[in-house]
Amino acid sequence: MKNHKYLLPILLVIIAPVLSSLENVSVDLHLLITGTKSAGIPFEFEQKVIFSYKGDYQNRFVGVAFDYELYREIHPFFRNENGVFMFVLPYNEIPEDITDITYRIIADGLWIPDPVNPWTFREDSGIKVSRISLRYRQTVKEYPYIDKKDGIVTFVFNGPGSNNVFLAGSFNNWDPFMFPMEESAAGYYTLKLRLMPGTHYYYFLYNGEKRRDTRNPGRAIDPEGFAVSVVTVP
Repeated sequence: MKNHKYLLPILLVIIAPVLSSLENVSVDLHLLITGTKSAGIPFEFEQKVIFSYKGDYQNRFVGVAFDYELYREIHPFFRNENGVFMFVLPYNEIPEDITDITYRIIADGLWIPDPVNPWTFREDSGIKVSRISLRYRQTVKEYPYIDKKDGIVTFVFNGPGSNNVFLAGSFNNWDPFMFPMEESAAGYYTLKLRLMPGTHYYYFLYNGEKRRDTRNPGRAIDPEGFAVSVVTVP
């Protein structure tokens, strides 16, 4: 009984912030969160990212940690009446330059990749992590995105998933295979490069076919008469 005496206040402290956050969501989102019966891949709803996890009924605590916070903070989930742990991440709590979220699930102290998210990979450290792509941000954000601090340019190509996509440009002598792009989410291919200040020309090679960057209004014609995209790094 002594253990139970101290366990209840601890659980209330952990869950209370999550419960209070549910008071500020719409009726539709509240019904979605409380009515979910099985875990699924994180998805976007009303400019929020919805995470879910369902282990077993013995799980006492489930949380999530993000790479953009260097995994230093664990955000607790709320368990609904169906036994599914839920977490709502508002867009305004995500740094503005983030379009892909890499994360890990913490279940009773065990750090694991999201078991229902197929977009799982190993970091350079060898640790398995999961990733999701913020599609809303990718559709409204201007690309390629240029980080003016260090000249890193983020290129994004959108197309059918599970295909080979490469980036070729004046910065790599138009080599069509030097820079493969990573499919960070279904149909979303990304690549970050540090480019020298100046004007650069490029195109995507999608399954062997040249594609101009439709997100980028800047364009030019190469010597072969093909339309390419233009990016200028300040």
